[in-house]
Amino acid sequence: MFNRTFLKVGILGIALFMVIGGIGFFNSMDFKKSINDFFGFDVKVYTWCPNHTVDFQWKNEAIPEKWKKASPSEIQAKFCQVSMEPIRNVDLAKLTFKPLLKAQSATAQTALLEWNSEAHVFRAQGLPFYSSSLSRELVDK
Repeated sequence: MFNRTFLKVGILGIALFMVIGGIGFFNSMDFKKSINDFFGFDVKVYTWCPNHTVDFQWKNEAIPEKWKKASPSEIQAKFCQVSMEPIRNVDLAKLTFKPLLKAQSATAQTALLEWNSEAHVFRAQGLPFYSSSLSRELVDK
């Protein structure tokens, strides 16, 4: 009977240790980052085009032919509202951005979308961001 008590207390102690260790693991930043990457919780939608955009001008020739021939409504549907994701493993200070797309509204307001084609990082109105959906559209030819 005395041995069974020690065995039960030992098993409960090990179980308690495992629960505390599991709580620590599930609260760690590495685990949270992995879960966010897997499920896409860090994705936010950003609208960079001015209101009532009527015209687009491509400022970079290295884009797929389908977007050069696309109508303004198709371009607006794909490029004005973009999914923003966190930028990881890129030094923003070393990146140079080139103009990609200029949007103009009916009231002559303009906005410029810039990009770095090597790092697949975009910038609009001074805000740098990563967008896997835009990268797929511009890189996959």
